[in-house]
Amino acid sequence: PAPSWDYLRKASEAPELLGTPRGLLVILDTNGTLLSRQKAKGRSSLIPRPGVARFLDYLLKRHKVMIWSSAGLGTVNTICHQLLLPKQIRRLVAIWSRDDLGMTPEQYRSKGPIFKRLSRVWQDSDIQQHRAVATQAWSQQNTVLIDNTPDKAASEPYNNIAIRTFAGGNSEAEDDLFGPVIEYLDMLRSQRNVSAYIR
Repeated sequence: PAPSWDYLRKASEAPELLGTPRGLLVILDTNGTLLSRQKAKGRSSLIPRPGVARFLDYLLKRHKVMIWSSAGLGTVNTICHQLLLPKQIRRLVAIWSRDDLGMTPEQYRSKGPIFKRLSRVWQDSDIQQHRAVATQAWSQQNTVLIDNTPDKAASEPYNNIAIRTFAGGNSEAEDDLFGPVIEYLDMLRSQRNVSAYIR
């Protein structure tokens, strides 16, 4: 799906600093982003990305956080309970799965391309109740999707922070990607329109 004309118009605005930083809505992918799901001999294991606990702790203190995975809901819940403490899970704005991608039954069963339309998030009244600033609705101005597959953000490309895929191999034991991501998010907290800045 291509970005809407209105989305592109707003993303084309000149970046502008806020007087006071505010929290963002940070939407997190799971597999390849926060961890790696390994399958062997019919069994599945989860390998957390180095630094993920510190990263999630930072996010939950500074931002509003939701999980949005293309995996099934049962798998997503298992991932959340491995990565997060119960009190942290309770602080999540939402946990979305493959069921929330808006796919047809045929698309759901297929291995075709997957898209995360952020407009679906912004239109959700339950999510809008968890605003960081009561007078500012969640929108392209204050939302980021952190995902290792940039194509998933095709409809809102300037709200995506695309990161390197984590495959869980021994060579990635020193992976320290979350440090720079935290620094970038701290910069975005001070931007009136994050899509304009990312663009």
